[in-house]
This record gives sequence, C-alpha cells and structure tokens, in this order.
Amino acid sequence: VLPSGARIALRPVRPADRPLFHAVFSKFSPEDIRMRFMAPVKALTEAMAARLTLLDYDREMAFIALREGGSDAENALGVVRMSGRLEEADVAEFAIIVRSDRKRRGLGTLLMERTIAHAREQGYRLLAGDVLRENRPMLGLARKLGFRQIETGEAGGVARVVLPLTRAGG
Repeated sequence: VLPSGARIALRPVRPADRPLFHAVFSKFSPEDIRMRFMAPVKALTEAMAARLTLLDYDREMAFIALREGGSDAENALGVVRMSGRLEEADVAEFAIIVRSDRKRRGLGTLLMERTIAHAREQGYRLLAGDVLRENRPMLGLARKLGFRQIETGEAGGVARVVLPLTRAGG
C-alpha cells in the first residue's frame, strides 16, 4: 500500500511479461526512458524485451509494480532491476523506471526498498547504480534510502550511488 492508500501488486518479472513490456514501453515518457537507459531509446526491440524479461534468477531479479488486480500496460507503473556483477560477486547493480504520472507517490521508494531487501537476502555486500547527474529526484531518493554518491574519476554526467549492505549472518 502506497502512502496515498493506492494498492500495488509487486511481483518478479517473468518471461511471459515480454508482451507487457512492449506495451508498457509506450506508457513511459521519452524522458523517463532516457533517464533509465541513459540514452534516448525510441522503441523496445525484441532483443531488449527478451533481455529485460528472461532473467538468470541466480544473479539477477526484476520487480514490476502493477495496480492491484491489473496485468496490462495501463496497470504497469514501474520496474526495478538488480543484477549481480560477474567480476565482483558481492556487488549488485540496480536500474529503475517509474511512469511520470506515478512519480512522487512512494512507488520508487517501494521498488527500491524491495530491491535492497532482495540484495541483502542474496548476500550482496554492496548495491550500486549509475544515475544521470541531472536526475535530481533519483539522486534524492538514493540519498533518502542511505546511498552515498561516490566519485568515479570519470568526467561526464553520470553519478555513481552505492549502498553498503550487511551480509546475512555477518
């Protein structure tokens, strides 16, 4: 339940969601898409849809938020994805997108809190994400959730946010 009282179903993404991802892509604004993918993306290709819905559950997870009782594009409100890094087994990375008409209602917080909990359950030491520096709302949410911004030494418009996690049993 969001602070507004709206009821949301939050569940893992499934391979069968590929048609839903194609449909919901049109519900995201070009700016939402640019902030998520860090580049303008005009269409969700079949290869992209497959990559976003066919998960290796041993090292990645994605959660989709839907209006309670809904399963179509009109009811899809946002998606968060977490992937473990092959080169650093104890680091996971996240990416999130929330529909413009659903922002500032607690949905991003809900998606990120579930992702943080999942990363902890999986025993990751660190959750990290790259955020466009101009994406002030996301940087603010990350700060609110305890992430800190670190310098990467790279010039450009991308900020790295990291959240140390406590290992299970440690």
